[in-house]
Amino acid sequence: MKIDVLLFGQISEIVGEQTIVMENIDNKEELIKTMVATYPALSKLNFKIAINCELTESNLKLNDGDQVALLPPFAGG
Repeated sequence: MKIDVLLFGQISEIVGEQTIVMENIDNKEELIKTMVATYPALSKLNFKIAINCELTESNLKLNDGDQVALLPPFAGG
């Protein structure tokens, strides 16, 4: 199973990419744990996650081909 992970702002700068492909990630919490283990600086950010263009707070199951976006803190004006 593969998912596309889109990275924005500070998250993209930390990872050094704007898009990565991850395999064998079953749910949102596992994705977060894997990302923070690989890129420890992410633990200092309070980022939001969108799965297939929908913001989510719950620990959703991920499916093959899902598109996940990690969104850094942002402010409007």
